[in-house]
Amino acid sequence: HGHSHSSVQMSTLSEAENQSVIDLLDEARDTDRLLAGIEAGGTSFVVAIGRGLHLLDSQEYPTTTPEETLGLCLEWLKDRKTKYNFEALGIASFGPLDLDKSSKTYGYITSTPKKRWQYANLMKPFEVLSVPMEIDTDVNAAAVAHDARWSNVAYITVGTGIGVGLVVNGSPVHGLLHPELGHLSIPRLEGDLCESVCPFHESCAEGYAAAAAVAQRKKISPSALSSVSDDDEVWNTVGYYLAQVCLTLCYSISPSAIMLGGGVMKRRCIVQHVHTHFLRLLNGYLVSPLLTKGFFFFFFLIF
Repeated sequence: HGHSHSSVQMSTLSEAENQSVIDLLDEARDTDRLLAGIEAGGTSFVVAIGRGLHLLDSQEYPTTTPEETLGLCLEWLKDRKTKYNFEALGIASFGPLDLDKSSKTYGYITSTPKKRWQYANLMKPFEVLSVPMEIDTDVNAAAVAHDARWSNVAYITVGTGIGVGLVVNGSPVHGLLHPELGHLSIPRLEGDLCESVCPFHESCAEGYAAAAAVAQRKKISPSALSSVSDDDEVWNTVGYYLAQVCLTLCYSISPSAIMLGGGVMKRRCIVQHVHTHFLRLLNGYLVSPLLTKGFFFFFFLIF
């Protein structure tokens, strides 16, 4: 997947420090290998071919049914296989995913709220390309792409859902499944009367702060969220719930950096709300200059 290098810092980090991060990312991800990638999102799929961080060709398709969307991605790759002769295919997808290579459903989306995609096999259609394939969650892939400077990194995406990717000691976290901290049960903000939009949980981060939750609070469609002003109280509410996720990450894996991305996070004002709530909830318990100087980095990700 490709990433833009636009970043917004919510603190006193200098332009030189910011550039050093970008340079490290470029150096770490520079490769001569020609690779194909698919970013499978709840709204759209992006299929691309590139070398390192250099995007050579890409196409976006709406997320409809597995048959239609995966079929379009496959045909696009088949049409370009001769021209680019890519060596491997990586798939970064919304989840939950079965990432156990010994499982009969390895590479499947499992119990997603997106009913048409439940138990969809993401890898099978692409076997005809006869190239090595790997799959991981979209958020783990983003965390891996940004781990050049830190061995322990968390990446949070806030969009259709909320996902959290973790890199610990330089490797993406897998285990029983993979991290699902977007469904972390968290205390409700005092005075918040809106119900969770998550079909599985009554009090999780995704149910309170993903795009559909914000839209429900404003009684508008998610596509109309761009009309909500930056000074609207709803962004403070979103910041509170994301701060709870960040707090849990600090107490558990103690990442050197937490990065926030996804469609909702293009609303830059949220980052300051997250930091304000985070410090209040932390209440002085952990002591590190990073917590006040620049613990959060906000990246525009253009998978």
